[in-house]
Amino acid sequence: MATSLFEPEELLDVGQFFQAKFGTDACPKGHEDLWRVELTRMMHLSPLFFKRNFAYVVNKQKNLVLLRPWVGQAILNVAKQSQYRNELPVRIVEIKARQLGWTTDNIADAMWYVLDENHRALILVDDEDVAADQATNVGTMLNNLPAWMQPMRRIQNIKHYIFDNPNPKDRLDNPGLNSAIQITVPSSFRGEAPGLVIASEYAHMTTERQIAIQTGIVSAMPMRPESWFIVDTTPNGFDDSYEPMVREAVADNPKWTKRLEQHKGELRASDVLNGALGLPDAVAKGYPGVFIPAVCPWRYHEEYDCRSRENPHAELRPITKAQLEEMKQTLGTLARYGDEEEKELHEKYGVSLSRLFWRRRKIDGYKLPTQDMKLLAFRQEFLHTIDSAFIDSGTVPFDRMAMDALRAMEKPPLVTGLFEGEDQFHQGADNEWQQVRIYAPPQSGEKYTMGVDTDIAYESMNSDATVAQVVRWRDNKVVCTFECRAPDYIVRKQLYYMYRWYFNCYYAIELKGMGYQMIRSCMDMGMRNVYYWKRLDREPGTALPSDYPGWETNEKTRPLMDQTFTELLCRKHPETGRADPDIIIPDEKTIDEVTKLMRQPSGAFKAKSGSHDDHYDALCIALCIARDGYSGMHRRTREQEAEERRPEFEQAFRWVTEVKQTNRPDLSNI
Repeated sequence: MATSLFEPEELLDVGQFFQAKFGTDACPKGHEDLWRVELTRMMHLSPLFFKRNFAYVVNKQKNLVLLRPWVGQAILNVAKQSQYRNELPVRIVEIKARQLGWTTDNIADAMWYVLDENHRALILVDDEDVAADQATNVGTMLNNLPAWMQPMRRIQNIKHYIFDNPNPKDRLDNPGLNSAIQITVPSSFRGEAPGLVIASEYAHMTTERQIAIQTGIVSAMPMRPESWFIVDTTPNGFDDSYEPMVREAVADNPKWTKRLEQHKGELRASDVLNGALGLPDAVAKGYPGVFIPAVCPWRYHEEYDCRSRENPHAELRPITKAQLEEMKQTLGTLARYGDEEEKELHEKYGVSLSRLFWRRRKIDGYKLPTQDMKLLAFRQEFLHTIDSAFIDSGTVPFDRMAMDALRAMEKPPLVTGLFEGEDQFHQGADNEWQQVRIYAPPQSGEKYTMGVDTDIAYESMNSDATVAQVVRWRDNKVVCTFECRAPDYIVRKQLYYMYRWYFNCYYAIELKGMGYQMIRSCMDMGMRNVYYWKRLDREPGTALPSDYPGWETNEKTRPLMDQTFTELLCRKHPETGRADPDIIIPDEKTIDEVTKLMRQPSGAFKAKSGSHDDHYDALCIALCIARDGYSGMHRRTREQEAEERRPEFEQAFRWVTEVKQTNRPDLSNI
């Protein structure tokens, strides 16, 4: 178990603190100021101590109570304090389920922050109703501080507090804190940068407001430990700002994220505060300015359960014997609750049957058109993993069971690197601009097709990449993926080596952009087993090849691409009705793109603005040409290939040796 960030005295009540400090909790007469000094010192040292003893909030039962962290708030406190106490700027991105109390905890941190001199906190909200709610929370905390702790207020209204001396006559001698807390909607904010910023419901803001926050506020915030930026939001599907921020934070903190997502059984606040989860990866490495992901799966929340002696704060009344028996008999068998997903939650993650009963009742409570949409809505609002939070249940073109099966296919590549020659692969030679990911090597007797989607994306991460997908014909498995944002001569070289390695695989290059030039140059290099444009929407065997090599994506072929992929991915078992895809996609980036596809008004599947679909398009091309009757030309062995090409070489040799005498130079006069 990792060492706790927090000292034992931080977890004490005021009376316990005095008992530990002075040996008694009864202040002797005349020592009141001394005791307050010690209490103030401890309060400034520890926001956790401040919240436990001085931050009053209104709970869901409308009672005024102190903010005592439960497990979700403990996770958030560890994430924030792990950076602050290691002298790193605090950068937090939340991926939170509904009703976690994280916004309240963040506001309490803002209150603690501005009770120190010369500190400014800014709470950014998306609309006036949210601003009113946040202002109520701020006012509740401020007005319930002990009288001796309350600062002077020069300005006090529903959205703005300035803690200064309101009396101009003695302001110079007794100026006050010179601190402020403000609640407002995002704007350019080109003035003095605040020290602590909370972006409330950031994922639900418009793109313009997200840009205003990033360019006007975040860019001006210093990289000191006193600089706090907290993205406080529930997910809202895929977007161009929040979701990439989450993905980057997860990539920078893989072990921390894994511990949060995969902890088995119940998790208590005391365990978290005592170091059960350890430190985030970026903190342990001392990386400044790196966002820490804070995630609390729904199964940790004390309220999302049936009441019991161990958990008296749960929402539902105690589960009955009949309900418990029904749960045991139907566990993992009902499609509307995710089939095997329930059993996985119970067996792999230790989720109790009473919690799963609460989950069923919550899913049933959604008033949505289909059972699949109810389940997807629950997954997004009450996330189990980070991936489950990024789902658009209204526009994803594939059904829920198919998407579950797709995510289960992900596997790490056998090797990554670049080809350096025929059958010569340099492991680890890849870089941020080009990479070959191999999931299965070529096998004798197998046939392969390769689809290539091209783009001019020279060292530009914002553009689609040039992507090649090699698919094994037998089981539609992606065996190799090439992703590149490099000059075309590098692309051609890697395509050639992949083509040769997978037995001169039948291939097609999309003709848009540099595809016209690319396919001709590939053919000149010897890549002759190429797809020629034809009417694939006609009956098999009736669509003859044209004289034009390459794949053209248009109003006729786009539906064919989407239909082919859908048929393979969404196939169901004829007896059980469960997902039984006829395709295998181990590549993480390809899976990520498929999950972000949106059905356009035209019916076509395309990536949402700001996302990419190059892996998907390349895969669809490879799948479509595999159905082509002319795709049987595959190299089996080098010896067989040499034998087949012998007449071609002999003819070329005769042409060189039998040059007519008239073509020879006259050397007689030299």
